[in-house]
Amino acid sequence: LNTDLHITPYLRLYAEGRSSLSVDRDLTGRNSTSYYDQADLMNGFADIMIPFTKEAKVTLRGGRQELIFGSQRLVGPGDYLQNPRAFDGGQAIAQLGDWTATPFFSEAVSIDKYKFNRPSHRHKLFGIFSTGPAYILPGNVDLYYLGVDNKGVAFNGTSGREERHTLGARLWGKLPDTNFDFELEGAGQFGRVGS
Repeated sequence: LNTDLHITPYLRLYAEGRSSLSVDRDLTGRNSTSYYDQADLMNGFADIMIPFTKEAKVTLRGGRQELIFGSQRLVGPGDYLQNPRAFDGGQAIAQLGDWTATPFFSEAVSIDKYKFNRPSHRHKLFGIFSTGPAYILPGNVDLYYLGVDNKGVAFNGTSGREERHTLGARLWGKLPDTNFDFELEGAGQFGRVGS
């Protein structure tokens, strides 16, 4: 169930609930948090839009929300899961002409199968994601920086705090006068875990 209330052209409230129940006894992991969340809030946020000019505006969004950026390889709700990922946080969606830039800061929402889901202060995701026309080439380009700050992780016997940073770009679109789509994405990561 959801509601999308546009109070004025500048103020919007959105709420969406969910109840995910697995009834198949033979489904592997059927009682895990990937498949089961009795009743909860999937999205619940407010938008405040601030117009500057006809081609420039900023929308401030705060609350619980699914984050969807680019091809969703790195940031997306995970639609293959019965319980998509959600985050508590804020973002500023800035539009200037054909370009959109979205700086954001969020905390991952941890699923509690029988109680209200809460954000995990141990798992932070932040960054800036921008999209616009490629101009020189047919199609569009995404440019992004993503950061995570996770406490209490373990990789190959090393445990502690994880600080990871990702810089990336994606070129995507459709070849003119054809039915061919194209997409090229590359990213580099750096950071540390524990000591």
